[in-house]
Formats: sequence, structure tokens, C-alpha cells
Amino acid sequence: MRWPCCEWKEPTKLWVGTGSPCDELDLDLFYASAIITIDNGA
Repeated sequence: MRWPCCEWKEPTKLWVGTGSPCDELDLDLFYASAIITIDNGA
């Protein structure tokens, strides 16, 4: 789960976009558990 989080929070890193060791189930679990805050969170 750490890999998608790092790609999401640090999109300017050189290794982003080179492929992920996560499969579709891993990504589904990540997105289901991630919290997205827009603007000030209100």
C-alpha cells in the first residue's frame, strides 16, 4: 500500500510512472481506504 501513497503524495519523483508492483486489487484497497481532503476540508 505504500507504493501508491508515495506516487500520490510525491508526483515529481523520478520513479513515478515507471510502473507499480501493485496489482488491481492492491490499488482498489488503497483508494477505498484513502481520504481525500479538498481545499480546507469543510
